[in-house]
Amino acid sequence: MDAGLAAVLGALAGSVATIGAALATGWAQRESVRITARSEHRRERREPRQEAYSAFISLLFELRNTIAPLTAVSEGEFTDQVSQVSVDRCTNLADRIVGKSIDVALAGPVEVTRRAGNLQALGFMLAVSVKAVQEKFAEEGFLTDHRRTLAYNYMTKRVLEYQKALNEFVVSAQAALDDDGTV
Repeated sequence: MDAGLAAVLGALAGSVATIGAALATGWAQRESVRITARSEHRRERREPRQEAYSAFISLLFELRNTIAPLTAVSEGEFTDQVSQVSVDRCTNLADRIVGKSIDVALAGPVEVTRRAGNLQALGFMLAVSVKAVQEKFAEEGFLTDHRRTLAYNYMTKRVLEYQKALNEFVVSAQAALDDDGTV
């Protein structure tokens, strides 16, 4: 190999190495900018999400705290605890939960939105059940021990189901707020 060919090959190898290094550096910079932008985007979404989740969770706990005492009494006292005031309060809370669930759905992510929709449906079902208990047991001759037991067991089961869904929602909301976009 003569000196001229060695010089050309050396220059070519140096050029290829320089081009490779430039490409690698450019790719690394692009990835760094992308990660930074994604992290910034997540940070900007965290505060509105936290506000939406907080308002939603507050209403969910308020509904739970309104309904749970109705099932905390004995079966014999159950229907006596269901008043028009508790019906109105449950209905109002269920309506407000619908509005806040829209905010949560828009804030996302998908898993939180799915759990919020489930809680919205469970809350509505609880409010309707309280109203049905109040209306039906007010009817003359409708109240029997068997019907009271069935209603009590149904409501107790629904409250427990609601509480479980509420706990799962809180955990998924925390996970969404903790997500910094690096995973």
